[in-house]
Amino acid sequence: MNCVGVSVEINRVYAVAVADIEKKGGWMKENEKLEFKQSWDEKYLKTLCAFANATGGKLLIGVDDVGEIVGIKDSKKLMEDIPNTVKNILGILVNVAEHREGDLNYLEIQVQKYESPISYKGRYYTRSGSTTQEITGIELENLLIKSYGKRFDDMLQVGSSLSDLDEHTLQNFRLKAHISGRVDISNVTSTLELIEKLHLVDNGILKKAAILLFGRDVERFITGSFIKIGYFDLYGEIVFQDVIRGNLFEQLDKVTELLFSKYLKGEVVFEGLQRVEDFGLSIVAFREAFLNALIHKDYASGIPIQISVSAKRIDIYNPGKLPLNWNLETLKSKHPSLAYNPTIANSFFLSGYVEVWGSGIERILRESKKNAYPIPEFWINNGIGVEFQLKTRGKTRGKTRGKTRGKTRGKTREQIIELIRETSSITKQEMAEILGLSEKGVEYQITQMKKLNIVKRVGSSKDGYWEILEDKEQS
Repeated sequence: MNCVGVSVEINRVYAVAVADIEKKGGWMKENEKLEFKQSWDEKYLKTLCAFANATGGKLLIGVDDVGEIVGIKDSKKLMEDIPNTVKNILGILVNVAEHREGDLNYLEIQVQKYESPISYKGRYYTRSGSTTQEITGIELENLLIKSYGKRFDDMLQVGSSLSDLDEHTLQNFRLKAHISGRVDISNVTSTLELIEKLHLVDNGILKKAAILLFGRDVERFITGSFIKIGYFDLYGEIVFQDVIRGNLFEQLDKVTELLFSKYLKGEVVFEGLQRVEDFGLSIVAFREAFLNALIHKDYASGIPIQISVSAKRIDIYNPGKLPLNWNLETLKSKHPSLAYNPTIANSFFLSGYVEVWGSGIERILRESKKNAYPIPEFWINNGIGVEFQLKTRGKTRGKTRGKTRGKTRGKTREQIIELIRETSSITKQEMAEILGLSEKGVEYQITQMKKLNIVKRVGSSKDGYWEILEDKEQS
């Protein structure tokens, strides 16, 4: 396709301006939408394929890696050959324009973004920064799913039936939906009618969202659809942990209940005459953050949501992705609703769990500010995370809490002391099993406690026993 007349002149003036800026140390550098090649080669169809699968872009032929124009020969012939080659091999249309700088010619190949996936020799590529990368595995699966205008949660779960749904969860949904008033299910009598009302079935086959939301055994169909939660001491050693299974409605309730009963100890404070338990963070903000993780998780990844708890903070890690061209600032500012799993999000909305689509992050920040808690921090690292710093109002946070057999809170040393008080002949291996630590981790703690004259071993490692020196002094 030739560029003539006014268009040629505009392009030429633009190219000269760009070249002048670059010579002065300007901004023309390779990025996700721009790449340079000194000459044309059919293998660069891979780059055009990547542009088409990403956000579009331009490939400049006759320009070196640093953006200097080096020129090309046979530019007129290439302007005719390249569009035909691209169309025959990639099946897409590109615009090829010729530019001139002094006595040097170079070509600009412009590619638009294509909604359907584009392949080159049976492989799919995309752009990551200024590099072209092959799309494989889960990323490829998601790309192909989206090419049909669907998301993972909207895909059909072959081999499932209504008997795979949990009636108790369905009944709870009915009650919550009735209270919210966001969907009329007054005349819905059967499970099938309810699932159809929620658009969770297609041609008689349940969607993956139906299994995730209401399934009796979700992991039978969808790998990694559980929650891992663990408590870590100040040395980063895990003290105890739990795995929460079930459908998404069950996970939301179970995790919230478990966190505020086992993993966190509330400190009693008084607001006027009212006695209040303060956990160091807003319960509403945490629940909203966890709900966001459930709605936006990439369930095709096979990776569970992970929650790590310590005396100072809580982290929620979600193997999901931000929408295209979003960053952390976009996430924290007012933004439209772009749910990663819109079918799942809709059911949470109808049941009243979600107030307004797209307002989750805003609510997390608002609730934290309103209650004078530290503002949560968001981060991206192969997924999306949110960190809640726990605000300490008293002096008890971090001390031993509750029973010791896998449920003790606070510092590992205090947990070891409680175990010794229960059974003075307990072995290091038994301590490690009870506390969920490595035997080396227990050995390290014992060594430090011996140096500080907290405990000592009396007798042999086989027939001896532990003695707590502090208890001996008090007696």
